[in-house]
Order: sequence, then C-alpha cells, then structure tokens
Amino acid sequence: MADPRPARTLALLKAGWLDGDGEAIPRPVAEAAQIIQDANPDLNLLAFPTAEGDVSLEAASQDGRLSVRVTCDHTVEVDVLHGSQLLSVTVPAGQIAPLTQTGERVRQLEREVARLRGRTHEIQAAEMAKRAHMEARLAYYDNLRDQVREWLPRVGAGSSIFNLHQAVELQAQLDAARREADDLHRQLAALRQGTSG
Repeated sequence: MADPRPARTLALLKAGWLDGDGEAIPRPVAEAAQIIQDANPDLNLLAFPTAEGDVSLEAASQDGRLSVRVTCDHTVEVDVLHGSQLLSVTVPAGQIAPLTQTGERVRQLEREVARLRGRTHEIQAAEMAKRAHMEARLAYYDNLRDQVREWLPRVGAGSSIFNLHQAVELQAQLDAARREADDLHRQLAALRQGTSG
C-alpha cells in the first residue's frame, strides 16, 4: 500500500500510479471517503488508494481494527474487527452524507441529554435545600407550640394582667405558627410529590 494521505488528494492519482498498474481514483470516490474521514476525526482514519481505483480508510486500536472501503461501484464496505469478532456492512454511497449527519445529530442529542441531567441535578439540589429549610421552620413552630402548651396551664384565673397579656400574645403567636405550619406542610407535601413523580 502507498503512504497514508487525506482522502481528497487521492483523486489526483492517475492510472498507472502503482508501478504501471493501478486505476485512477474517481473524484466522487475520493470525496465520499473524505466525507467519512471528516465526520470521524477521533478515529484518525488513514486513506489509501487500492489498485482497483477504490479508497480504503483504516484505523487500528488495541481492541481491534476498522476498515472502510469506498468503491467505484458507489458502495461503502465497512469491516469492524473487535477482538475475534468481525462485523461487515455494505452501504450504498448515496447514504454516506445522511449517515454522517445522523452521527452529528446523535452527538448533539448526547450533549443536550448531559446538559439536562446537569440541570436536573441543580433543580433537585434546590428542592432538597428548600425542603430542609421548611422542615427546620416546622421544627421551630413545633417547639414554639410545645412551649405555649406548657406555659398556658400555669396562667390561672388569679394571674396578673402582665401574665394574661403574655398568654394572649403567646396564643396569637401559636395561631400564626399553626397557620404557617399548615401552609408549610402543604408545600412540603407538594414538593415531595413532585420529586417522587
């Protein structure tokens, strides 16, 4: 095989390029191979001409080998060797562009999914913080209620006006605390239902 080069340059080869043998590489074949090479930069596909006028793209790794052959009869033959398993696929050349566009669309969707997963984690963290804050406030109101319940029986009929005024004030605080606690319980239940659904 000849030295590896970008696929588009193979169209410059004339008939007889291989010691008097070797067919010229048609421009559509070289262009189709270039599309595949450009669409998969991470594979580091190396382009080679074949004696038949086809273009062979090759890539190897520790796990296996990828061989893509763009032929003069407008097909693309893909061979993937992974370990001891060989997968071979033949695709009409007219489907190369849609396949590369599909690959880019898949990569876009993967990026969008990753972004949404990150946003979901942010929302869940915010909801957990809100829930913790509500639960802390509920604990405060429960404590206040317990204090008022403990203190009210001590205020009898013979108590001073000051003690009576304190009892009324504490009762008003307790009523407000009950209303806010009920509201917080409703919010917390809605929040729990939203995160479990």
